Amino acid sequence: MAGIELGYYVKVDDSELYTLKSKYFPNKVGGKPAWLSLKNLPKQDDLRCKECNSLCKFLLQIYSPTKEESGYHRSIFLFYCPNGSCSIKNTDKKCIAFRSQLPKSNEFYSYDSDSENEDTCDKPSASDYNKLCNVCGYIGPLHCGACKKVFYCGKAHQTLDWKQGHKKACKISQYYKNEYPLPEGEIAIEPEPVEKKVEDQESGLNTENMEPTMQDVPASQLEQFAQQEDVVFSKFKERISREPHQVLRYGEEKPLWVGKEVPANIPPCSSCGAPRTFLFQVMPQLLNHLHSEELDWGTLAVYICSKSCDGTDPLDYHPEYVWQQDYDDLRTMGIAVTHIIQAISRVNALGRVPQGLGGKAFIYLNYNDFETTKWISKMIE
Repeated sequence: MAGIELGYYVKVDDSELYTLKSKYFPNKVGGKPAWLSLKNLPKQDDLRCKECNSLCKFLLQIYSPTKEESGYHRSIFLFYCPNGSCSIKNTDKKCIAFRSQLPKSNEFYSYDSDSENEDTCDKPSASDYNKLCNVCGYIGPLHCGACKKVFYCGKAHQTLDWKQGHKKACKISQYYKNEYPLPEGEIAIEPEPVEKKVEDQESGLNTENMEPTMQDVPASQLEQFAQQEDVVFSKFKERISREPHQVLRYGEEKPLWVGKEVPANIPPCSSCGAPRTFLFQVMPQLLNHLHSEELDWGTLAVYICSKSCDGTDPLDYHPEYVWQQDYDDLRTMGIAVTHIIQAISRVNALGRVPQGLGGKAFIYLNYNDFETTKWISKMIE
C-alpha cells in the first residue's frame, strides 16, 4: 500500500470464501483468522479483554507487507471484546492487535505465488501445525469426547458447537453452519479520491425519500444537534464525505479522530523498545456489516512497532497497540446521525452511529431502503 488508501467492505459469496484463506494473504473481516505464521499462534489468555476478561472475537486482518525482507509478508490481526456490558469508553483495553510477518522464503508458503484454486486453498493451514477450535479458529486444547476429531478452545465453545450442529454431525459427518464468527467479507483497498464525488447540497435534511420511514427521528432535534457541531468532528465529517462507504483508512501520519479523547502516550514495542507508529484505523461504518449490537466504537486506531521487529522468534505473533476512541458526548452523536442521514440521501451511503459517552443512543440505517430499523434512546443514566 502507498499513500492514503481506503478500505471498503465487499460481501463474498460462499463459493468464493476460499479466496480468504491464509495462502492468499487476504484483507478480510469476520470468519476465522487466516493465520499468517502457521505456528506460535496467540494463546487464549492473550486474546482476552483487558477490562472484563472475555475472550475477544476476531474482527479483521490487514495484509501490510514492508520493503524489508523480514516483513515481505506481514499481516495485522484485530480482535474485539464481544461483551456488550463491557462499556468502558476511550480505551486501549477492549481491542487487541497482533502483528505477524514472514520473509519471502519461509517454511509455509511457496516462493512463487499460487493461483487461486478451491481444491488446494486449505494447504497450507494453521491446522496442519495446531489443533484449532472448531468455533473461533484459535488454539484448541480440548477435543470432542465422542469423535475425538474436533477441537475447542474451551468448554463454552464446545457447548456452543454441540448446540449449533456438532451433536448430529459427531458420528455422521455432515455440514452445519457456525454462527459464532462475525459475517465474513473482504476489504477491498483503493486510493482515497482527491475531490469529493458529490458536491455538498443545501444544508438540512433531504427528506424527499426518507420522510415516511424517519417518523421516529424528530427533524427539529437533528437540526438542533447539527447547529452545535464541534471542530474535531467537523474535520472527520468533511474528510469521510469523499467516500462515505469507507470502513478503513490506511497510510496517514495520524488518525482521523471523531472526538477529543486521544491516548496520552503510545507505549513502545514490548519486544524491542522501539516507538510505535500509526498504521491504520477502522471506521464506524464497518459496524453496519457486522450485525452485532455488542460491538461499538467511534474509531479504532492501530499502532505498530516502527521497526517491525521479529522479537525473540520470527514466527511469533507480536502484540501491538490499539486505541478505541468514542464520540465525545450525546451532542456529537446527534451530529453524526444528522450527517449520515444527509450522506445517505445524497449518495446512498450507509452508516451507523455508536453510542456516545454519558448515555446510550444509537441508530441503525439500512443500506438499501434508508429505513430506520432501530432507534433506541436512553438519556443520561
